[in-house]
Amino acid sequence: MRYRHYLGEVITNKSYYGLAALVHLAVAGRERLIGVKEIASNRSLPQRFLELTFSRLRSLGILNATRGAYGGYQLARKPTEISLKEIILACEGLRELTLPDTNRGSLGAGDPIGRTLTNLMNQQLAIMEANLEAVTLSDVIEQSGQAAEMYWI
Repeated sequence: MRYRHYLGEVITNKSYYGLAALVHLAVAGRERLIGVKEIASNRSLPQRFLELTFSRLRSLGILNATRGAYGGYQLARKPTEISLKEIILACEGLRELTLPDTNRGSLGAGDPIGRTLTNLMNQQLAIMEANLEAVTLSDVIEQSGQAAEMYWI
């Protein structure tokens, strides 16, 4: 099944919440496991949402989870190895970033203006994807001013 998403809707609160939680894990969770409740409380994020998102992040190899009374989550990889694109796709529940269905209305295959617009938008989408792939969790932490707190080697 192919997911479709409008460019303007790609980065929603889901991505923001997931990214904020991953920043917290990278900064505070290097040497210990951190529970969803702690992250939700410290970052003022919805706990139920984080539980669902962390399940996806774990299945995609971004997080490691340990169950039990002393369980919690840690990053499965270094922050320098986790791209913003991976995070957004996981948090939004997408497999890929795509344009809306262009086979309807004025953007149909037989419309040269619609075809041109679609081609231009696909080019912009490719640029955005490349940029999101190039930015890592580590970059986000550094640019947000929290890099001094992170001590991943």
